[in-house]
Amino acid sequence: MSKKENIVEEKVNATLEALDKFCAEGAHERPTLKAIAAALEVPQQRIYSVAKQPKAGEVYDANVYNWDAIDRFITRRLDADKGLATHEDVILKAIEMDIEFKKNDGRKGVRATTKADIVLSDGSSMPARKAALEVGQVVMLRQDKEAFKYTIVYLTDTHVVLQKENMPTLSCYSNWTVNQKFITDESRFDDICAEREARIQEAMAAAANSDTSDGTVIG
Repeated sequence: MSKKENIVEEKVNATLEALDKFCAEGAHERPTLKAIAAALEVPQQRIYSVAKQPKAGEVYDANVYNWDAIDRFITRRLDADKGLATHEDVILKAIEMDIEFKKNDGRKGVRATTKADIVLSDGSSMPARKAALEVGQVVMLRQDKEAFKYTIVYLTDTHVVLQKENMPTLSCYSNWTVNQKFITDESRFDDICAEREARIQEAMAAAANSDTSDGTVIG
């Protein structure tokens, strides 16, 4: 009985091929995901969420982008009418967008993007932190409604691990989040805590008034 040979055709990642074609040997800087999103006219958060998808059969690494998922994302959005008929068209447009972003950043003055991005092992990048941080430092988060404080317990070049005050749990944040949501100026902490606690008291008072407005007695 004859044996049939199973031939598995390896899927070509057209996005990586285009990046290699235009960005090899320093011909152009590798475009950021932000620039690729701009070229496709989609919110950058969407492509970042796609890039962070785990790859089947591989150990998840938050620092490595899933370029297969990115490639599929781009493929679904190719549009010849917009001049984006191929993956190469998208990458060339993204390179142009990145150049324009850098020009605009230079005109706007001091921003996080004026610092050198951290280049990761897969060729992608992450912004450097705007604030100098150290283990043991106390910070607060902009999105918190309550007066929580956090202690930095671990640092890498790209991530910060926090422990909430009087809590055993840990939370990890990338530099993207650190630059947008961390409050590091301790001289502001007392005012921020007082303001948040006042809002909580106001909300509780409003809720109590609502409960007694129909004649219900609380207590």
